[in-house]
Amino acid sequence: MMDIQEFKERIKNIESLGYIPTLRKGDTGVGQTLEQHLGLVENNLSLPDLGGKVELKAFRKSTDSMLTLFTKEPLSDYGRGRDRYLLNTFGYTSSEEDRTLNLYTTVSANIYNSQGFSLEVSDEGLFLVHKDVDLNIYWPHELLKNVFEQKLPELVVVLADTKDSDFNETFHYNEAYYLEGFSFQGFMSNIEQGNIKVDLRMHMKTNERVRNHGTAFRIIKSELYNCFDKRVKIL
Repeated sequence: MMDIQEFKERIKNIESLGYIPTLRKGDTGVGQTLEQHLGLVENNLSLPDLGGKVELKAFRKSTDSMLTLFTKEPLSDYGRGRDRYLLNTFGYTSSEEDRTLNLYTTVSANIYNSQGFSLEVSDEGLFLVHKDVDLNIYWPHELLKNVFEQKLPELVVVLADTKDSDFNETFHYNEAYYLEGFSFQGFMSNIEQGNIKVDLRMHMKTNERVRNHGTAFRIIKSELYNCFDKRVKIL
């Protein structure tokens, strides 16, 4: 099991190699290639000296795409019928043979999207709102705080410069940080500023069964640091 000191030594050795060819085509190549060179099982970095499991994330410096923090379903007055209500009220016709309705939409705070949804921060929590229909769908503050702390109690972020693309892409892992201490104020501020968005991802099948792929909270990668109280430079 790797501790933090061993991780520091390995990441410095990897940095000294310069540009390393990717081991996987596509967006996940940057993380998978790093994990292979660290000798880790994919998406599983354990650093016991820091008091528990630490997530490892690797990013390309050249892109600022969205990172999924976690998935968490909201509370509502609709109980188990919440997703069916949303699909029947706001869903759009699906072109896929095994589906009748889709509801895939990205929602931000302080602005209504093309389907009429927005996020609203209040003293009670985070609310999903619609410009034409009154909804009572929300995430209490404590619910969001608990799920973030359970999913990402500590984090190691490794950044890489890149050259070329696809199977010819190469990575130079030359910057790394250790993050700890969830900042709920920073998290909510990111939501209010539109840096954290919520994705609704559900559809209704032809047999009228509802499928929810998980309501995802996603953040602009460069704003991730603002969700933590402490950032320590490793590399």
